[in-house]
Amino acid sequence: MKLLEKIANIAVILAAIVFIAVVVRSELSKHSHPAYPASIARDMSGKTVTLPGVNFPKQTKTLLIAISTSCHFCKESLPFYKDLSEKLKGKVDVIAVLPQSEEEAKTFIQGANISVNQVVSTELVVCLINRVA
Repeated sequence: MKLLEKIANIAVILAAIVFIAVVVRSELSKHSHPAYPASIARDMSGKTVTLPGVNFPKQTKTLLIAISTSCHFCKESLPFYKDLSEKLKGKVDVIAVLPQSEEEAKTFIQGANISVNQVVSTELVVCLINRVA
């Protein structure tokens, strides 16, 4: 019986440690990214988007890739963007929009071998919010 009690106590302690780790990780991830209203993306449908230094010709479809050099999700998605840009080459204008300086943004896009027509440096959230309002 003594062995069974020890195993039960160890199991309870391990479960408590896992629970605390999950809660702490969840709380830390909430505070590591700025709040971004999910409704903004839905509100952008059908709206006119303007970006500094970008001309959107009416006869051409344009895909905006909004990423950041400091976002680990963006970095993990680079192979997807590379593949997508290769498939769309010549069919759709692809513009990379990053909040970093233009030089840093171009270096990042070139390093990832993503084929784009243009690289634009601008604040991403501010750009989207201003266009929706």
